[in-house]
Amino acid sequence: MINREAFREGVRRLNRAKRVWWVFYAATTAPALLISAVLMSVAYSSLGHSLWAERMADNLDVSWLAELATKDEGIGVAIGALIAGTAVLCTIVYILLLGGAIEVLCADGVFAFGCGTHFFPLMRLSLFALLMCVGPVLINHGLAAIGDGVWGAGLVRAPLIYWSWFRAAVLFCLLGGVNAAFEHAAIRLVVERRRDAVRALTAALAAIIRRPIGMLAPYAILVILLLLVAAVGLSASRMIPGTAISAVAVTFLLQQVAVLGKIWAWLACYPVLAAAWDLLPTGRPSGICETALGCVPEKLVKEEAEIGLADPNSRSFS
Repeated sequence: MINREAFREGVRRLNRAKRVWWVFYAATTAPALLISAVLMSVAYSSLGHSLWAERMADNLDVSWLAELATKDEGIGVAIGALIAGTAVLCTIVYILLLGGAIEVLCADGVFAFGCGTHFFPLMRLSLFALLMCVGPVLINHGLAAIGDGVWGAGLVRAPLIYWSWFRAAVLFCLLGGVNAAFEHAAIRLVVERRRDAVRALTAALAAIIRRPIGMLAPYAILVILLLLVAAVGLSASRMIPGTAISAVAVTFLLQQVAVLGKIWAWLACYPVLAAAWDLLPTGRPSGICETALGCVPEKLVKEEAEIGLADPNSRSFS
């Protein structure tokens, strides 16, 4: 289970760095507003001043995308390119800001320094983590094939429904494990000034395999907290009906509070996990002394040497 001191330390570090909240809030809100405005303008130009278009103003409804793609392939391609381009841009900005956030929250460093220094190692780490997601997807397809082979030819569909729920749970857990390894490796890269993303990711996987409960329990608790914050924000924003100016303003305010809450819960993962993993026997250092010197304790260097992951470029305490 997660250590209370680790949770308090992580929350204290996050609450002390409020500027990081607002940086991620701006990076999250600006692309969402941009793509929503473009899609709504396309919708109004396509649908005109119809009742359907007016109802879409209450909340962005993408059910018209299929109709637009059928009506005009050029518009469908343009919308797809817009969404894909925005997703790529947001991913690059996310990785850029992530280095600065971990630098501030876990290493007591400077945000701008972390953004520039750790961008390329974190980019490589993200690509390797993305490749690791292929395994869970293939396992999910294999489970689907097993379900179709066992129950697909029958007339009762209930077992397949239950099996699909099981597959979704397995896929969610496997992808969560990959994301936990990514976050563990990202903290290692930033705090220990590592450059080799493969070594960091392999060492993170080795740590999770050695102590799965101790390493994944803090991450699971924080993921549940993040999902609860997202669910509360979604429910609160849908409790106010109507399209009046006051109702729209209150809904918009609640949505922004929910966005800030999700950003806080997500950012809290890094300092809390760094503190929690430090308290474990296989934890990694995130203290100011190690960060300032760019060193790794001799004991941890020996641990990595035993599994062939020692980084010859990292210094250790003598």
